[in-house]
Amino acid sequence: MVVTKVKQIKSVNKLAEGIKYIEDGAKTIGTELIDSDVRFPVKIVNGQPVSQLVSGHLVIDVEAAYSEFMQLKQLANLEKGRPINNEELVKTDVLAHHVIQSFSPEDCLTPEQVHEIGRKTALELTGGSHQFVVATHMDKGHLHNHIYINSTNSITLNKFRWQKKTKSALEKISDKHADVAGASIIAVKNPFGHKEYAAYRRENSFKLEIKSRLEFLLKHST
Repeated sequence: MVVTKVKQIKSVNKLAEGIKYIEDGAKTIGTELIDSDVRFPVKIVNGQPVSQLVSGHLVIDVEAAYSEFMQLKQLANLEKGRPINNEELVKTDVLAHHVIQSFSPEDCLTPEQVHEIGRKTALELTGGSHQFVVATHMDKGHLHNHIYINSTNSITLNKFRWQKKTKSALEKISDKHADVAGASIIAVKNPFGHKEYAAYRRENSFKLEIKSRLEFLLKHST
């Protein structure tokens, strides 16, 4: 089961602090070096090389993602005749979109699978033309992705337009990739947080089980 939330980042300081927070090694470092097509940063912990589950798109160095985000924005502002000084950026302007994907422990997905779901979700949502950073956190009772998407398009230098239907589109894309990876998908998105929904599932597990089996039969029936 995957639940998505979105926050708009309108402050330069919050953008810098947010990217620093999601890349925190204590939350993202795995236990062994991962053999993956994605180039994860490698850290040395207790004398052993381990992978940090952080990756970027159109970003040269994920640890400098904030600077690269802002450089692109300054280029866009210069091209369009807007102020390029960070302090002059209008506070109502959306600098980035912060997407959070939370997964249920019952899905038994690996951190690498969860990270790949986040990466594919961001790629499809943005069409691959926006910078983004994905960080998979393993410090809670459930795996979750933090995705920071630069609102500035790397090709057109225009802003990503977050409209009324964008959240619904994000959920459908997220569900699609989660389903392929083997996660269970809920038909109606819950309006609660992870803890509230977990409590709801415990109280209504038999209903969810029946519904899940019916949906499986309908999907695979001939």
